Amino acid sequence: SSTVMTFGLSQLLQDGRLDPQTVQNATLAGGVAIGATASVVGPFGAAALGMIAGSLATVGFALSPLFRVVDTCGVHNLHGMPGILGGIYSVLVPGGILSGYVSSHQWVGLLLTLAMAGISGSLCGCILKAVERLEGNEALKRAAEELDLPASELVLEQFSDDLYWSCAEDVPRSLPLIQL
Repeated sequence: SSTVMTFGLSQLLQDGRLDPQTVQNATLAGGVAIGATASVVGPFGAAALGMIAGSLATVGFALSPLFRVVDTCGVHNLHGMPGILGGIYSVLVPGGILSGYVSSHQWVGLLLTLAMAGISGSLCGCILKAVERLEGNEALKRAAEELDLPASELVLEQFSDDLYWSCAEDVPRSLPLIQL
């Protein structure tokens, strides 16, 4: 059902055309969202959750994705939003189906996961900024010397996939490029 929603919404949101990135990623959103409740809900519940997750991920990919600067692969749209949706679904739905199911455990798990992700992501960002401040200028000077170029011609970029991946032609590039 996430695949059906992805193909339908992708055309509606992107001028009648299908976008390969949206189709390749958002079709997987239903599988991400159903993970915590796969053994509990029936086919209708799985289809409903898949439709919502596919829609959520498609909108995330199609309309100015959040965190585009640091999330170059769309992890937030494929795993983040559908994962949180699945966590909320695992709190609300199985409680009405299973006797003895304690939904507060799912809430605690979801909140702890979000807290750990926020804390570890913030800590990692602080470390990267500190390293950039300490080594950024020196790395740029060393690279310029090795390439026999003035340091003013080099650009320091933190989040560029262009060094390691073949990127589409419309991906902005600034060359020569040095990545820490």
